[in-house]
Amino acid sequence: MVEPATSYEVPFTYRKRFSTEQITEMLNSFKSFDTNSNGSIDVGEFKNALQGMGHGDINDDQIQGLLSKYDKNSDGTIDWIEFLDMMQGIKSGGD
Repeated sequence: MVEPATSYEVPFTYRKRFSTEQITEMLNSFKSFDTNSNGSIDVGEFKNALQGMGHGDINDDQIQGLLSKYDKNSDGTIDWIEFLDMMQGIKSGGD
C-alpha cells in the first residue's frame, strides 16, 4: 500500500503567484480529485475530475495526453507539485 502524502508543501515560487485563498482552493480540489487519498491523481481520477468539471465529451486519448503533459516525472500520475504546475498553466491562460 502506498502511504498518502501527509503534507502538501507549497514552494515559495507558487506562494508568490497564488493567494492563500487560491492555494487553499487548489489543495481542496486536489484532495477531492485524489479519491483514493494516495497523494496523487491517476488517470481514472483525472478522467472523473475532468468529467465532473463538465468535460464529458473528452476521450481517453485526450485525457492521457493532458495527463502526460503535466506528469513531469512520468510516473503516470499527477502529484501535488505537478498539479500546481497545471494550475499555474491554466491561470496563465495556457490551457
